[in-house]
Amino acid sequence: MDHRLRPPIGRRSLIGVAVASIVGLCAPGVQSASAISPQTVAAGQSTLSVTGNGVVEVAPDVATLSIEVRSTASSATGARSKANARTNAVLLAITKLGIDRGSIQTSGISLSRSQVPATRRQPAHKVYSAANDLTVRTTRISLVGPLVDAATRAGADSIGGPDFTFGDPSAGRAAATRAALKDARARADDAAAAIGYRVVGVISVALDPASFRPQVAAGAVAPAAADLKAPTPTTVDPGRQEVDAAVDVVYVIAAIG
Repeated sequence: MDHRLRPPIGRRSLIGVAVASIVGLCAPGVQSASAISPQTVAAGQSTLSVTGNGVVEVAPDVATLSIEVRSTASSATGARSKANARTNAVLLAITKLGIDRGSIQTSGISLSRSQVPATRRQPAHKVYSAANDLTVRTTRISLVGPLVDAATRAGADSIGGPDFTFGDPSAGRAAATRAALKDARARADDAAAAIGYRVVGVISVALDPASFRPQVAAGAVAPAAADLKAPTPTTVDPGRQEVDAAVDVVYVIAAIG
C-alpha cells in the first residue's frame, strides 16, 4: 500500500478547533468526497478526513517600537527645526544604549498649518506643527525597557509598542506542525475505532500556512518624565507567544478483522 505523502489537489479552511469528520466509506468504484486525486484511491478503499491542530509556545526575539516627536512654532521652518533637534536628541539617547543606527527607521515626517482665531489678547495667527516618527526594531530584548526610558528623557512625545515578533518567520512552526499531525492521527484512530475500522495508510497531507498566527504580546510604555518625581525604570517582559499550525490528513481505513 502506498503510504507516501502526496500534495493536496484542493484545500479548505483549517482554522478553528480541531475536528475529525468521516469523509465517507467508499463502496467499490466510488470516489471519496475528499479533494484528492482519483489515482490515489483504489477501488473499494475507505477514507477518513481529519483536521488536526497543534500549538507550541515560543519566546519572541525581535521587538519593534514606534516613537514620535512633535513641535509647534509660528513658522514652518521653526517647527521643523525644533522637531529635528528633539529627534536628534532621541536618536543620540537610543544609540548610546547600543542600538544600531541601522535598526532605526524614519517612518514619517509631517508638517501642518492651523489658523488660531483672534482673542481679546491676541489677533488671529497661524501655528505650524511638525512631527517626526521613528520605528526601532531590535533583537536586543533586554534593551527595550532602557530604550523606552532613554527616549522619554530625551523628549519623545509618544511611544508605542513594543510589538514582539520572530526573527525567523518559521519559528516554532515545525514543532506546531508535528503536534498537529499527532493530533490528527489520534483523532483518526479514535474515530475509526468507533465505527469498527482502523487506520492503515495515508492518502494526502495538506499543511495550512495561514494557520500560523503568533499572538502579539503587549508591552509596557513609560509615562512622560515630567509626570515622575522619582523615575522608575520601565520593565518589559516579552513572555512567550503561541504558534499554531493545522493539517488536513486523508487516511485510508479498513474494517477491523
